[in-house]
Amino acid sequence: MSIVSLQRSAISNALMLFFGVLKMDYLGLVISRLISVVLGLRRQANYIITNYTQIFRSSMYEMRAVAVKYKVQPLFSLPGLFMTTYAFSILPLFINSLYSIKESGYFFVSTTMLGLPLSLISSSVAKIFFRNATLEKNNKGNFYASFKITLFLLTLVSGIGFVILWFVAEPFFSILYGNEWIKSGTFVKILIPMYAIRFIAQALIYGFIISGKQLLKLILQGFFIVEATAIYYFAKIYQFPIESFLEFINIAYFINYMVILIVLFYTSKSGGDTSETSKSVLLENQQYG
Repeated sequence: MSIVSLQRSAISNALMLFFGVLKMDYLGLVISRLISVVLGLRRQANYIITNYTQIFRSSMYEMRAVAVKYKVQPLFSLPGLFMTTYAFSILPLFINSLYSIKESGYFFVSTTMLGLPLSLISSSVAKIFFRNATLEKNNKGNFYASFKITLFLLTLVSGIGFVILWFVAEPFFSILYGNEWIKSGTFVKILIPMYAIRFIAQALIYGFIISGKQLLKLILQGFFIVEATAIYYFAKIYQFPIESFLEFINIAYFINYMVILIVLFYTSKSGGDTSETSKSVLLENQQYG
């Protein structure tokens, strides 16, 4: 899944750059996204296509046994994943409702660029952190050392990378797509603090699973939706320009991620209280890689 996500992001952004050089405007964005999704689905379907006889040979008893064995996995993973995904997916809908489809397009392009480091680096570091922190937790009772070194390295990479992006964002979009698309570069600059800290937090958020604090993780992630909805209604009532709307989103999400990192910091030192259910989740996640 990680390889598919990486390839999909790389293909989408490469095609987006190519179509941008050809000045294909909105059509280029749609085509690049469509091709990357189709290719990603083809890669994901390879296992099913190759092993379809074994899959269809499985009995209802075997499928039920697997479902029972891993029943806690979706119980803790899906709600939190839904909260985060929904909190970011709802923003283009809010922008389209408050402003226009054109502004939503600018926003989509800017978040695509900002999200690339998350797909290429943060998700890979997350798996390494999860493995090292789990081993440290089993040996020492906490995972403070793994958390501290990963936090330092991610902060260093995030600081350097996103600072450079802040300087090149507007010229990049202007040269590649034309002066009309410079607004996407402006949106990038506004949202950089939020994505910079998200780059760090997304890799370390497995700490909640390791410490057995999935419910706390779910609550903290739920605040993203509350914040986005509140800012939407304030923007609608007071008729904020889109730049102000994005600035408030940036501030609210940044603070929320900061709270998550602070909680993770103290949790890594104490190690949490891993229940039997949490241990089961740990073992399942380790098995899935």
